[in-house]
Amino acid sequence: TPQVLAKIHSACLIVHGDSDPLYPPSIAGFLFEVIKNAQLWIMPDQGHCPVFGAMAAPFRSTALAFLRSTKKSR
Repeated sequence: TPQVLAKIHSACLIVHGDSDPLYPPSIAGFLFEVIKNAQLWIMPDQGHCPVFGAMAAPFRSTALAFLRSTKKSR
């Protein structure tokens, strides 16, 4: 629920494929709006598991950069 998600104060990286057949990108957008310290990455031309296959290296780079940036802000 929005009330429960609003209690999350940790930095969050929300990653979602724009062609996910199970969950529309609007769900990721909702999470992004409700979680105050969230960042959103909608991966183009990706399905339900966008962090594997051809996008594994870009995901790894983005996730590591995100984690490094949150470490500095503590």
